Parts: sequence; C-alpha cells; structure tokens
Amino acid sequence: SPMPISSNFVISLYQSPEGLLWIGTYRGGLNVFDPQTGHSVQYRFDENDPNSLPDDRIYGIAHDAENRLWIGTFGGGVACLTDPVRELPPGNRTRIDGQFIRYQSNSRDPHALTNDFVRHLMIDRSENMWVSTNRDVNVADLKPPKFVHISQNPFSENTLGDNNVLAILQDRQQRLWIGHHTGLDMQTPDGVFHSYSVDHRNPRSQGGFVFALAEDDFGCIWIGTFGGGLQRLNPSTGNFLYVPHGEKNGHIYPDSRVADLMFDSRKNLWIASPRGLYFLKNRQLADVNIMPESLEFARFSSDSGEGGLSDSRVSSIYEDRNGRIWIGTANGLNRMNPGNASVDLHINYDPKHPENGLSHPGVMAILQDPNDDQVFWLGTENGLNRLRFSGDRVTGVQHFFEREGLPNSYICDILDDASGTLWITTNKGMLRLNPSDTLMQNIRTYDTGDGLQSGEFTIRSGFRSAAGELFFGGINGFNRFFLDRVRENVHIPPIALTQYKQLGITVYDALELSRISHIEIPYDARYFEFTSAALDFTYPNGNRFAY
Repeated sequence: SPMPISSNFVISLYQSPEGLLWIGTYRGGLNVFDPQTGHSVQYRFDENDPNSLPDDRIYGIAHDAENRLWIGTFGGGVACLTDPVRELPPGNRTRIDGQFIRYQSNSRDPHALTNDFVRHLMIDRSENMWVSTNRDVNVADLKPPKFVHISQNPFSENTLGDNNVLAILQDRQQRLWIGHHTGLDMQTPDGVFHSYSVDHRNPRSQGGFVFALAEDDFGCIWIGTFGGGLQRLNPSTGNFLYVPHGEKNGHIYPDSRVADLMFDSRKNLWIASPRGLYFLKNRQLADVNIMPESLEFARFSSDSGEGGLSDSRVSSIYEDRNGRIWIGTANGLNRMNPGNASVDLHINYDPKHPENGLSHPGVMAILQDPNDDQVFWLGTENGLNRLRFSGDRVTGVQHFFEREGLPNSYICDILDDASGTLWITTNKGMLRLNPSDTLMQNIRTYDTGDGLQSGEFTIRSGFRSAAGELFFGGINGFNRFFLDRVRENVHIPPIALTQYKQLGITVYDALELSRISHIEIPYDARYFEFTSAALDFTYPNGNRFAY
C-alpha cells in the first residue's frame, strides 16, 4: 500500500485543519497521515499504559473548539487527545506515544458513559458531543463551564471533606481554604486537598462548624467556628492556637459562636457573633507567637448605651472605601467610626413604612457600590436593598424582590467583580446585575443548569481573590469563576414542529412533520394546535421562545 497504515479495514476518517488525515481502523488503532509528505504515525492500545488508546477499534473521530481530538472506540469507550499532533515527524513510525484521557462507563457514576462500545461519535455546532453505543445515545456538553463546580467525590481520596461549604479564602500563596460543616480543607494550587480536623478530638483544635476565615500578615489563618470559638492556624507548623471565649479572669474574649471575621485596612481584627461585635487592635497581632490569654478584646453590643449597636446579634462586617465599618445585625444596619469606636448611624426596618428603610431587619451582606461611594447594596433575609446616602441621611431607598426578577428574596451574599458587576447569591440561584441598572431591566439569573453547585447558597460564603476570581459556597460544594469565562450561548437553535393537532387529534407527529414542507389547514378549522422544540440540548430549560 502506498499509504502505510496499520490496517486496510478503515472505519472512520477525519481531516484536521492542518490537513492531516486521521484514520480509524478495525483492530489497527488510530493512524495519522500527512498527504503532503506521505509520512504517517500510529496510536495503538497498550494494556500496560493507562494513557494509551483504550481500544484499537476506532469507530468515530471528531475535533472540538478547544482543539481536542475525541475518539470513539468499540470496547474502550471514548478517548480524548488534548494536544493532537499538528505536524508529523519524518519517516513512517509504527507507534507514537500520546496522553489519552479515557472516558468509560461506570455504574456508580450517573454522569459516566453508559456503554463502552461506541458505534458513532460527532460534535454539533453547539459543542455537544453525541456518542451512540450499541445500546443507547449519550450527549456531553463540551463547552468550558461558566462556573467550575467543586464538590465531595466519594470515589476519591483527594476531595473536599464536606459539601456544606460555609467559608472560602484564598491566601497569598494561592492556597484555597474551605470551611465547612465538618472542619477545614486546604487545596494547593495544583489541586491537592489537605484536611484539618477542627473538633474536640484534636488536642490542637476546638469544635464547631467553620463559618469564617481571614488571613493575617504572618500568613496565619484565623478561623471562626460556630461552637468552638476563634482559632488561629499556622500553616507552616500545622498548629492551632485556641482563643478562650466568654469572660475569664477579668478578660473579655469573643463568643464561642463566630459568624464573620474581617481584618480592616489598619490590620485590626473584627469578630461578629450573636453576642456582639469584638475588636482586637493591630498592635496585639504584631508577633506571630502571641499568647491567647494576653489578648485584650473590646466588645460592642446593644448594651453599650449611646453609640451601641441596634442589636447584639451581629451577622456581617464590612469596611467601606473611607475606612468606616458597617455592621449587619438581626435588627438593622449600623455604621461605626473607628476613630471614636462608636456607632454613629442606624438604619432600621419599619414595617409600617418599609419604603423609608430596610425591607427586612436581618442584614446578611453589605457592599459599597463599585462606582458610587454614596450607594450601598444590602442583602437581607427578605429582599435586596439599594440605599443612597447624602452625608448621614438616607436619600434614596429601593427594594428588589422576586417580582423584580430575583431568583429568590433571601440574599446570601453580594460581591463585585473587576468590571464593577454585582454577583448576588440567594436560596434559589445566583443573579448578575449591573449596579447602574436600577430598574432591573437587564439582569441575568443562573441555576444548576448553568453549572451552579445547587440552587441554595450559604450566607457570607463569597470571596473575591486578588486575581479577580469569585468563589461562592453552597450546600453542594462551591463554585469558582472568572468573569471572562461566563460567556452566554449566542447560538440560536433552529425550531422544529413536533406535533400538529386538529380538534385534539394528532394529524402529524414529529417524524411526519420532518418529511413535509408545508401543512394545509382547512379554512373552516376552528381549533388546531402546534407543539415545537428548539434543537439544542445544551440547556433546554434555558431556552426562551417568542412569537
């Protein structure tokens, strides 16, 4: 044969953009031939190499938008060659090594291929890969996910420790810290998980859900637990420092239930709890080898008299661009001037006149508008609030609920991205909002069909990294994403009629309609109906129709 290939029994062919001819054979593996030079190479199955082709019977070859080559095999499932050759070496080589990623059936994984005996494989214009086997048809969406979803994998040791993610932090070494119901995990930049037991059985730690995380100047991680108080972990040694809680020997320590943590721009530490707001001045944190018993905390509560909080049940802390501290409580919003350590502004909920204040007393999230210092966005237990200030006066109030387009009125967290867009998590999905769109005319909502961990997020679990990546925790792991990866699907799928009825009786079904060019409707037909479908399986529930 003038074209040296491993078998004359050719089943599938594909020509790459570079002009190379990929040839799938029966029991001869995969061949690549360059018509310009006459050179060829072969990829073969090797039972001793898990990165080799999974089978030598090649029934389908396709190329996607990410320049990956997908190969359907009869018996080995689907293989992906992430970096296919673009230019062949001189001569004819009977074998070339390639790093194939195998996708095979797994009865324990509902998202795995259902059968390894692939009969055909193709990729459509929407970047869906269709894989027909000797039993059924599988469809996989090959587009890069808008939102990367990290959750617990029961079949892997390198995995998240618990799916109920309550706090996220990325430190200066790009390590990701994840607090959850059963402790604390750290994921290295190369994806390796390390678990830290935050419970009473660990002599270096105390118990409780990990609700809050913050990093100090020494790279130590401060951990706020709900039940085990405030702790500090030194990643270099793995040692925990436990801060006592309550009042002991005349000293004030934070409550055992920590809801939020924040280092302000002056390096002071703020601790939110159901018993008030605690404050630790920066000079006490100047030494990495601090003794917890020597720490002197200040406490602010509703019992502090004039200048005190509107409620001791503090849920959230936020520092604005002017260095003022905003405190969300179970009974309204407070603003504190750190200079005199007193609250100088209260914003309350008035059920008789809600238009003058908050839509709900419980304030869960606070964010200063990225484009306007006088505007603040508040997430409450019932509604998203936009407050405009003039000095110490509120001059404009807007409340947004489900009727304005929110997926849910329980607001869990609010972050802004590098472009100034707001990302708002709720108990039923996520919302993207341009803060200048005060009429909510161009909002975009996201749900599990877009790749979210679930519809339900957890309060105050959002984090924005120094690189601009956003993280949000929920009840099924967490999502992470960059703004430029959240691209909308601009493909407008064709519409097909799937049924035509007259007087409730089917006249044409989908197959019959696909074979005819027109329908004749009697002039006196008083009742007839059509059903239709968009021919795109990427996310059918996200398709919208207009007529």
